[in-house]
Amino acid sequence: MYIEPEEYFTESARKILEEGETKPKVLFEHLSRCCMDFTNKDLSGFTIFDDGSYYETNYKPKTKNGNLFSSSKIKQLDEKNYQRKLIFTSEKLAETVNKFIEAHKDEINNLPKFINNSLVLDGNEDLVRIGDKSIPGCNIFYSTPYKINATAFKDLDSEHQKNEKALELLTTLYAQIQEVIDKDNS
Repeated sequence: MYIEPEEYFTESARKILEEGETKPKVLFEHLSRCCMDFTNKDLSGFTIFDDGSYYETNYKPKTKNGNLFSSSKIKQLDEKNYQRKLIFTSEKLAETVNKFIEAHKDEINNLPKFINNSLVLDGNEDLVRIGDKSIPGCNIFYSTPYKINATAFKDLDSEHQKNEKALELLTTLYAQIQEVIDKDNS
């Protein structure tokens, strides 16, 4: 067996050999599909990786009936059938998202399996990924940041209260992401 002499290894090659190749992890991803666009079944949006890279993203979902959701259960994204276009890289963006995730770790872990903005009836389908957690929903980012109506909140059952808290949490993070993006691109 032939082994390359040590002097031929670069520091990055040595690191890959010792630790294995590491891929950036998804910090936050938002994909959506407009309900009224019957010609386009793709999900489009953006992905932010832990290295601060911000991509425009387009996925083709694995569906049988054309709907992303079936009985509130998410279908798998076709991980082999997507396109990403790097828009920019920002350490500030990765830092903002990481801080938010760390500060709200318990809340994120307890997010419902499906989130719906029940005040909007246009049928927009959304998919949010925070790290390894995927959450489908409808009209999640219709208004950012979403504010809970305290009077109406008291009258909701626990499931709907959890949904309202989830909308507020996700849209707050989304607003922070947009703020960093706007500052970095101005």
